[in-house]
Amino acid sequence: MSLACKQVSILQSVLLSLVCITSFASDTPTPWAAPHFTIDAKVLYAEASEPAPPEGTNVAVLDDEENYSFDASSRSLYTEYTVYKVLTQQGAEGWSSISVAWEPWHQERPLVRIRVITPDLVVHDLDLKTLTDAPAQDEQSNIYSDRRVIRGPLPAHRC
Repeated sequence: MSLACKQVSILQSVLLSLVCITSFASDTPTPWAAPHFTIDAKVLYAEASEPAPPEGTNVAVLDDEENYSFDASSRSLYTEYTVYKVLTQQGAEGWSSISVAWEPWHQERPLVRIRVITPDLVVHDLDLKTLTDAPAQDEQSNIYSDRRVIRGPLPAHRC
């Protein structure tokens, strides 16, 4: 996740709460049924640390929600919310960034909100200035699109 560099200790774990667009409360009961991003970092980290994942698990996904809502004009709003805990260096390297694709001709630019809770219980919010917005790369040169990708490193990234 935010610990992609090899110098970072394998034992250091990080908890990430991530939302793209806007978040809604889940209908599915979870240990963190409170509205997203409102639960205290210490409580959330303790809840995320309770389940013992199987040996060899790199990342434990604790909550993963996708929601669609539609207004009276049939416009849709898609929301993704994920809570996970990185357990190993390999997990940190594989989950060290955010990437969100979008198409300006029919979508508004996605809103991204991320917070990382490090083992010392410090909350690191995403600085939107660290994100880039660039054209998406197509593998075929004869396909033209306005597709774009917002991407960047997660907060608390250490080298």
